[in-house]
Amino acid sequence: NKRLNFASKTHDDSGNGYTWDQLNNGSFALAAPNIKFAIKSPGGVNANKYGWMNLEKVDPSQNYNSIGWVGGYGLDDTGGVSMYVETSTVESKFFRLTSGPGYGRTGVVTTCVIEFETSTAIKAVPGLCAGGTFTTNTVTLTLNSGNVTGTVKNGNNPVVEAVIFAQGVAKSGDTVVNTLEVTSCTDVNGRFGIQLPRTYNHNGQELTYEWLIRILPFNKPGAATVLQPLEYKTNYVIPETGVEFDTILLG
Repeated sequence: NKRLNFASKTHDDSGNGYTWDQLNNGSFALAAPNIKFAIKSPGGVNANKYGWMNLEKVDPSQNYNSIGWVGGYGLDDTGGVSMYVETSTVESKFFRLTSGPGYGRTGVVTTCVIEFETSTAIKAVPGLCAGGTFTTNTVTLTLNSGNVTGTVKNGNNPVVEAVIFAQGVAKSGDTVVNTLEVTSCTDVNGRFGIQLPRTYNHNGQELTYEWLIRILPFNKPGAATVLQPLEYKTNYVIPETGVEFDTILLG
């Protein structure tokens, strides 16, 4: 796998474009990357295989709001991707990395804001990259586990690839003021993690949601035991420390 050794490069003949004759049988080289990303599943040990990430320019003078899209990328079997990023101007030194888990892997969408001190020296923006570690031209980001986590089992056996579906409804009296939906799935150990967001009304008061969380097992054709779905209801604000469900047993 040589994917991490190269990066995409745009060839446009210094903005002039190419004629068909120039393109036909032409030779165009890939770029050497100046940054590599390694995305890990929660815990920081296992690679976030076949997950995804995107990169965008941000402006520190505007509360790190996005000012330009760099690209979106699929991760390989090592949870990695490499690229060449232009860093020659002041406007091209701050970036937001956003990454999410691959199918059947734990973790939730996680962000990290980084600064290029030089073309290969990278550091985190303080307070905006809790799960990142840095070496020369490499950013390693560990995905957050989420604020609602748990394990699904059938007896002592993990239930793999069960869909976790959470639907939240916030009301004022009998009036629905907001609804949210979040999905994830269990990994090979039956573990799952979801991030239930915290939202606020126009007065700055946090909304209380009644969450309906469904555990939807995947039953293979011909399985000896057909597992039934389960439902949980909550009507509390998710604490900052998160919630760990007791082991969920399906039978």
